Amino acid sequence: MWIDDQPVSPALGRTVATTSPPAPGSPVTDHSDPPVPWLLVAGLAVVVLVLAGLAARYLLLTRRPRRAAAPVPSTEEVEPSVLTEPPVPTVPPVPTEPPVPAPPAPPDPSALLASVVAVGAAAPGGALAAKVDRVVSGAYSTDDLVKLAIDLRDQLDDATAADLRAGLRGGLATVGITEVVVAAVPVDTTTQAVFSTVPTTDPALDLVVARTVRVGYRAGTRLVRPPEVEVHRYQPPP
Repeated sequence: MWIDDQPVSPALGRTVATTSPPAPGSPVTDHSDPPVPWLLVAGLAVVVLVLAGLAARYLLLTRRPRRAAAPVPSTEEVEPSVLTEPPVPTVPPVPTEPPVPAPPAPPDPSALLASVVAVGAAAPGGALAAKVDRVVSGAYSTDDLVKLAIDLRDQLDDATAADLRAGLRGGLATVGITEVVVAAVPVDTTTQAVFSTVPTTDPALDLVVARTVRVGYRAGTRLVRPPEVEVHRYQPPP
């Protein structure tokens, strides 16, 4: 193909300069394009790919969290006592004892003393008054007054001394001493003293207390003096 009187190459789409054939005996000049350096282009492509791979690996490593370095075991031997302290022994709690209750206040013997003095005043110059004066004139205790009141009570058996006996009974009660009188119950020799016996023809009354001959006394659950009693004894009829 010819354009402007120049030949056109169909493959390259461009004009190709043509010259007339050289004259015989003249030098030949090559007017074609220089060859493309394909090996250089391929080498540059490989370098670019390698650099891209290294950049991607660098980014991956910088974004990954770093693990803490494991401690390097020491080669020195350390005694166990240096590493761990001995356990502290636990002390069990000391049990607390309940508080000891305070002892009760001693009873007031003033009422008992008044009842004893009243007996001595009712019989001036007699044996009972002498007993009272001998105790209350010196240093006496509550036990001394209790023994004196019981002795006076035993000697006041007549009907005229009913008020004095009641006063002694009330005075003894203020210090915790009560009278013990039994009747119509089976005899109990552990808490009663048999003074006498009385015959009976009723077998149901055998060994039953008929009456109290002398009053007994008790301080709470403690028997101060057992009562002296008269007991029925069964005797068959003739």
